[in-house]
Amino acid sequence: MTDWSGYDRDQRIAARVRNSLAAVTLQLPDDTKSVQKYQTEGLVSEIRDNVQVVQLHGFSSLPLPGARGIVVYPSGNRGNGLVIATIDPRYRPTGLKPGEASLHMVDGAQKDGTGGTTRTVLSALLGWMTSLFGKMIGIGDSNTMAVIITGTNNRIVGNLEITGTLKVDGATTVQDINIQGNETGGGST
Repeated sequence: MTDWSGYDRDQRIAARVRNSLAAVTLQLPDDTKSVQKYQTEGLVSEIRDNVQVVQLHGFSSLPLPGARGIVVYPSGNRGNGLVIATIDPRYRPTGLKPGEASLHMVDGAQKDGTGGTTRTVLSALLGWMTSLFGKMIGIGDSNTMAVIITGTNNRIVGNLEITGTLKVDGATTVQDINIQGNETGGGST
């Protein structure tokens, strides 16, 4: 506990303001409870345990040990911090143009946060081009009733496997076979 007896009111307020923000290094993540927590390293030898991470509703991420963060200490109380922003400069994608966005993850990192590979998951590029990346991309689950893709020129590049019924409404061309929508049948042509 700080002895404030030698400080006047303005000096105490100034000290609280100075102590209200800090840049920290995140260590020892705990994502097992309802609120994510980290051990943080701030000033020299300033170690804080169980510092809560504030995240936006509907979005959750777990930065690697060694990532950087900004901590707010309400009323300058260094024992009650909240991590409000994080960044990991070791893995941040670069080269975006103004207005573009990228969602990425780190794949294959060690427990200390080193040795990972940055993988872009979603890219929103100028000209309204969006790309979704992944070794395997799953859309929907057992609750999904329909997946609708709308566009004037939709294309699948690569092999396509369909399990279930294929229904085509409209003219269809398969290599050099043209189906006008009302033919049925199967077998060899």
